[in-house]
Amino acid sequence: MVLGSQDTPLHPPSGRGDKKLRQANKKPRVEYWRELLAYVDAAYREKFGRHYAWNNLVRKNLWNLARGYSSWEVMALWDVYLAGESWWASRTGWSVYGMIRDGGRLMDDTRFKQLAVKHEEDLARHRFGSRNETSSVFASLFLRNACKLRFQEDACVPQLNRDPNSGSHRPPPKGPRKKVVVENCEPCEVSIES
Repeated sequence: MVLGSQDTPLHPPSGRGDKKLRQANKKPRVEYWRELLAYVDAAYREKFGRHYAWNNLVRKNLWNLARGYSSWEVMALWDVYLAGESWWASRTGWSVYGMIRDGGRLMDDTRFKQLAVKHEEDLARHRFGSRNETSSVFASLFLRNACKLRFQEDACVPQLNRDPNSGSHRPPPKGPRKKVVVENCEPCEVSIES
């Protein structure tokens, strides 16, 4: 197809589709990638007194593992792997490759889930500034004094009325309108059982 502003092509259109520039696929993103690399190196250095011997294969293996799992789970795997004294770990030189090959056994370890939760909280605290408890997030969504609500007549507060039968809006009634007021009371305690 030739538009009015374009010249006629020198050859007929190809039967194999458009010859547009090919767009590369988006690179899959690994959350906390730099933090994961720094943590692996720091934990290795703490145990052996030297930096980890990085190469592209190690980075690619970690990248693929972190795509399948989260970065904090990979950190927990690394902790469990370094803490264990298995023959496989010593034979593979405490490498990322050894951790990946030993991953099935490491995930069955009781410390794995606890360490994963700890690393997830630490990473969230690092990114967002403070630790958020589930109960505080839940409590922030609701009024603390919701148990003591009462209505007060006020002519200044607009109110949107909805007819429950028709589903349409109707104009507000004339005269004084009600406003929700919270009485002074003790804050309600919110607790969530986990």
